[in-house]
Amino acid sequence: MHIRRLFISNRRQRVGTFILAVALAVLSLPKAWATDNPYNLIDPKTISVGTMGDAKPYAFTTADGKFTGFDLEFFLNVVGRMGFKPDQVTFTGQEFSALMPSVANQRFDVAVAAIGTTEQRKKTVDFSDGYLAGYLSVLTSDPKITSADGLAGKRLGVVQGTLQEIYATKNFKNTDLV
Repeated sequence: MHIRRLFISNRRQRVGTFILAVALAVLSLPKAWATDNPYNLIDPKTISVGTMGDAKPYAFTTADGKFTGFDLEFFLNVVGRMGFKPDQVTFTGQEFSALMPSVANQRFDVAVAAIGTTEQRKKTVDFSDGYLAGYLSVLTSDPKITSADGLAGKRLGVVQGTLQEIYATKNFKNTDLV
């Protein structure tokens, strides 16, 4: 599976990517070459980042309200190499389903939260190359459920707007997705 085809494909490899990629969108816009705002940021001195506060280990808030996680630390490393200091990056938490629309509508410069690439999402925002591989699992206390067929008629929780929702809608047709 190509690393950009994110998250899940029949319990096979899933690759998560946060939208550090949206930084590529910022870099690719024609007005981005203006010397006073080379990355076409909303504010040329600050990168505004939409993220989640509850997606451990990728993006979450600590007890004192600081945003952290693998994706956020990785993002800070990349933008540090671009010349930005940590205090020039502002993280704002919101629901996952609102992240891409918020970038597309220029509320945020980028979204960072283990966001997978889909063809639909690529119509509105740009993505980086993938950097993370993982797997999708369904957990149940019922030992009789050993396949997707065993989920027929059952309720299955998924996060709205995620690749897991897309996968579940396609592969668990007789399951009540909530």
